[in-house]
Amino acid sequence: MGHDEHFLERLDRVTYDQTELALALYRDHLAVRHLLDREAIPAEAPRVAISLADADRGPFVIVARDGHFVTCLGEGMSPGPWPILPKAALEGSLEFAATSRYRTQVAREIARPDERDGGLVNRIFKRKNLLSREEITGISAFAPLFVDIALTAGLRFAGALMLRAYRGGRELSRDTADLYARSVWAAAYAMELAGTVDARAGVARVALPPDVTLSLATTMFIDAPFVYRGAWAAAQLGTRLVDDYARTLGDPGNQISRIDATLALVAIGLRHPEALPEISRLLRRLADGDGVVGRFSQALLKLADDVLDRPDAIRGWAVARGREAYLDAIAGKLTPNDVGYAERVEDVPEDLAITAFLHLSASHLSAEGFPHLVAGAAVVAQSTVEHFHYPEAILRKVLTPWGAPEVSAQLALIRDAFAPQVPVRNDAKVSRNDPCRCGSGKKAKRCCLP
Repeated sequence: MGHDEHFLERLDRVTYDQTELALALYRDHLAVRHLLDREAIPAEAPRVAISLADADRGPFVIVARDGHFVTCLGEGMSPGPWPILPKAALEGSLEFAATSRYRTQVAREIARPDERDGGLVNRIFKRKNLLSREEITGISAFAPLFVDIALTAGLRFAGALMLRAYRGGRELSRDTADLYARSVWAAAYAMELAGTVDARAGVARVALPPDVTLSLATTMFIDAPFVYRGAWAAAQLGTRLVDDYARTLGDPGNQISRIDATLALVAIGLRHPEALPEISRLLRRLADGDGVVGRFSQALLKLADDVLDRPDAIRGWAVARGREAYLDAIAGKLTPNDVGYAERVEDVPEDLAITAFLHLSASHLSAEGFPHLVAGAAVVAQSTVEHFHYPEAILRKVLTPWGAPEVSAQLALIRDAFAPQVPVRNDAKVSRNDPCRCGSGKKAKRCCLP
């Protein structure tokens, strides 16, 4: 990145605090590369101006497209024709670089000497529901290398799981249940890791059909701990996904897709307030429709509006619920000498309360689970990937690994959610292009009509 004496000499044009910020960027090659790669800089611009304060008046750091530092302009000095990047982008890239280094350090600390290259990453396929907070932090250091492949596999597995749930019937063998448990949780962890990478790199290589959103791979698992992971990833990846969710929100016949889109849009709006006006406008589509579908959509809209209007209050309720759930989870499992022990709700740290809340089962099929599910959007919008996991010192004392009972319950949830309504008998001939009588909103030839 080249030492540039002219740039260093011109730092006398800015305040002490601004000098520290400029030097932090100058010394951090990873942050500079991230900043220049992720921002939408016109291809014909050989340089960019990075604001150290006000986006219009500066002062500015001028950087070449190759990362070479050119000069520093004082407040009020014009950056000329170069595109301007706001101070928030600079700070975001510095934070990204610091987080990346921290994750890499954690990966080094928790990797075992006997693990080959990739051994740490392979834990997402082995741990089932018992991946620790430290492990997800370390694994996320490598997420940009494989997350697109893992997400594509997760989407395919979700489709296969739907088919298995429909078929039902046979009792699961121990090996089959273990395979399903590993696969379900590997898909969930892939969704988490998608939210830890840069938005431009994270989803660009994932091949999605037009009517499938990124988060649908976990929303189709129905239960809240999985659904929340999809909404969280959407919030992290941000506003570039809004158009995708707008398309699926417009399909009144697909209840699961509407839930998926609503939760993701609410989480995106709360994490990216600049997108709220557009998201609020899109959510009005839920008011359309009549009958059972219309009543469901209108109830969903009412809950979404409540979360967007009172996010702090909703999040406060969820944290309080999480503190109660944490005490229930550790009862009889942790002793006063154990890490994470607490006797009263007020003694439960907020980060553990959030983790406990994100572990609570809830489905949109129940009257209680539906609002719980929507309220979770206010939690995940301000959470980190670590919030989905208990620390290693607590994890195995509180949770048990998934087996046949948990997998069977998961399949039953999916089967109930996707089971078509019983059609009303009518001997009149149904055209293949008529709406199916089961109420799905699809054409008969694409639904119940053989």
